[in-house]
Amino acid sequence: MLFQPVWKGQEKEELVMEQTGRTKNGTSLSEKDLLIEQGNKKFMLGDYQGAIADFSKAIELDPDAATAHYSRGLAYIGAGQKGLAKEGLMKAIELGYKVPPEALDLCKLG
Repeated sequence: MLFQPVWKGQEKEELVMEQTGRTKNGTSLSEKDLLIEQGNKKFMLGDYQGAIADFSKAIELDPDAATAHYSRGLAYIGAGQKGLAKEGLMKAIELGYKVPPEALDLCKLG
């Protein structure tokens, strides 16, 4: 897949977690960030429905989590749900996330 979910403000490598739920620098992740981490792992394994569920839970905890909206939009693309994907990506844009135009192109219905 062209795109993969990301974490807000941190590189993927910085959020590699041990079973303790801590980042490499020793700080604890919030429940929202743990859900995003889980969703990203499921996404990378092709479990788009599982990823959508985790990203949705993260959004319930923080409706303004732009990266969760973006990541859920990508998972919807993977699941073939282009209408929901576009909604998620547009919400991420509304919240200030810089969504690549190519991601939106993948949402075109037709």
